[in-house]
Formats: sequence, C-alpha cells, structure tokens
Amino acid sequence: MRISPRWYRRAWLGAAALVGSLGLGAGVVLLGTESLAMIAVTACCLTVALCLGCADLTGTRVPPLPVLASLLAVIVACTGLALLLASAAAPVLAALALTGAPLLWLRDRFLDTDELRDRWDAAAARLACAHDVAEAAAALRVRASCLAELERRDPELVARWLAAGHPEPA
Repeated sequence: MRISPRWYRRAWLGAAALVGSLGLGAGVVLLGTESLAMIAVTACCLTVALCLGCADLTGTRVPPLPVLASLLAVIVACTGLALLLASAAAPVLAALALTGAPLLWLRDRFLDTDELRDRWDAAAARLACAHDVAEAAAALRVRASCLAELERRDPELVARWLAAGHPEPA
C-alpha cells in the first residue's frame, strides 16, 4: 500500500499540531513567569542570530517577528513536553523530527501540481523583484527544484513545454 504525499503531509501536520499544542499548553501552565521570561529573552537572541545569519548566507532578509514567534512557541512547547512527559519527551520529539524530515528534503514531492505551479510563480515574482544576485540565485534554485519535480512527474510534457519555448509550465 502506497501512501500519497498529500495524505502524509496532512497526517504529519496534524500530529505535529497535536504534539505542539499539548507541549505549548503544558509549558504555559507548568512554567513559571520567570522561566517564560528567560525563554522569551533566549528566543529574542536566537531570532537576531538567525535573521542576521540568513541575511549573510543567502542575501535574503527574513522578517524577525514570525521567527521570534516560532522560536518562542517551539522552545515553550519542547520544555512543556519535557515537563509533562519526562523521559518520553525525547523519543516523541525525535520521532516527530525524523518523520517530518522528508517534508523538508523532498518538499516538492509533497506538493500537488497546483501547489508546485504556485511555488514556481512565487519564485518568478521573487526573481523579478530581486535586489541582488543572491536573491535572484535563491529564486532560481526554487524554480530549478520545481522544474525537476515537474519533469520527474511528466518528462514528456516538460520536454514539449521546453521545446516550445513557453515562459511558464503548461
């Protein structure tokens, strides 16, 4: 029996949302105000480092507020799970990370064709308004990844599309 990529992605997101919500709730309830404040300060420091590092490595600016919110939620949720589940928290988080890894490394395979085309179009828009070579290169990498996945799915269609010289996928 083969599981569809769309079903896998939805099932993983559901499991991650459940585990994350449980951990976040436990963290907020079980951690004291001082611990939450220290976690917030830590998340702020990590946000600055991540945003600056991303800008240095890729040339792309990352908005800090979503990064801060994500880091804060993840740290509180992981701490809450550790407090709630004790030694069982590490295997639960490891299983979640390992089963979610394909969603990052094989991202395009988990998108349906319409989502893949949307990703292609978004990268084209980023390419059109790129401010420097690094931003343009990042957009081109996304487009190359999308094209490779489209070609994996239907090589004849992509070959015809490229031979016809059309600017956008069919």
